[in-house]
This record gives sequence, C-alpha cells and structure tokens, in this order.
Amino acid sequence: MADLKFLVAEPLTRSIVWRGARDSIYLTFDDGPHPEATPTVLRVLRAHKIHATFFLVGAHIERHRALAQSLVQEGHALGNHGYAHRPLWFSRASTIADELHRTQRLIDALTSSTTRWVRPPYSRFDPFLLAAIRRLGYRCVMYSVDSKDYRLQDSHLIAARATKNLAGGDIILMHDNDFTARTIERTLSNVVEIALAKGLKFSTLSGV
Repeated sequence: MADLKFLVAEPLTRSIVWRGARDSIYLTFDDGPHPEATPTVLRVLRAHKIHATFFLVGAHIERHRALAQSLVQEGHALGNHGYAHRPLWFSRASTIADELHRTQRLIDALTSSTTRWVRPPYSRFDPFLLAAIRRLGYRCVMYSVDSKDYRLQDSHLIAARATKNLAGGDIILMHDNDFTARTIERTLSNVVEIALAKGLKFSTLSGV
C-alpha cells in the first residue's frame, strides 16, 4: 500500500496519529472481534502480560458481544473500524457519520473510555474522509509498521518484517480475522518475543 501521508493535504495529515510515545510500542488489531482469531490473540497477550488496542467492526461486535466485552475486561483498548468494513473514501458525509457513530455507540456500551479513535477500513482515506473524521469528533489513528499479515501466511516472515526496524513509538498493524486465524498465534508470539528481547515495552494507545 502506498504511503498515504503524501496523498492528502498537509493540514489534514497533521491530524493523523502515526506514532505513539517513544517509551512504548503499540500493538493494534483490525477487523475483530473474530470468534477464532481474537481469543487466540487474547491468550498470547495474557501469557506475556501485555495489552493492545483493537479496532473493532460494529457488525462483528453485534455478533460477538461477549468476546468484545472480554477485551475490555482484560485491559485492552478499543477503537472504531466502521460498522460494515466498507470503503469510506469518496463516501457521503451521512454514510461516514452512520458508519462511525453506529459502531461508536456499541463501543461506548462496552467501555467507560471517552477516547474516540478511528482507523478507516482498508487503511484508506481521502481528504473528505479525514475532514469528516475530525469534524465528527474522532481521531484518525494509522500505524508506522505494517506487518502485512493480511497478505502473508509465513509467521516467521511476518514477524521478521514487523520487527526488523522496530523502535519506541511504533504502532504495529495486525489483524484478527478469517485470513489470520490459523497463523496469528505463532505470528504474534514471534513479534512479542522479538520485541521483548529488544527491551521494548508494550502499551495501549490510551493517552497517545
């Protein structure tokens, strides 16, 4: 995927969060909750006593509400990934508002956090979408490290890619969905173990 920072107007890109504080790194997961992948992710995170941020799809919250609730109960943070995981670039303002607000109501029912993070579906946006996100009271959070786990199936290759130049402040993109369900345990374990061996600390996006 092209570096989208350079495809939109500079004032709008300044509103995007690409990195966090340098004292931590930040695991983020898109597309959940997923009945197989998400519990696997939770097991790995629990085993290492670390926390992450999950960008949830509204329709998936409705289907797996108890699983979404368990994310909060285990100390993870939640973000908004739209309701139907439909492309939102070149969309009407009313469509964008419905997708985000509908999902945010579901998230608000799960957590007391007042932070309103959005990661656009497919990580794609245009100036109109960025302006709408800001106008509606959300913060757009992207990432500095793309693991490509939505495209690759080799756990070791994915982990090597994600951790090659990993440094404090990096936000890592991963997925808990159909495609990653069979590989996420080994992939995530590899990423976490390599990062910890480098002396890096994991945090949620809370406070970023």
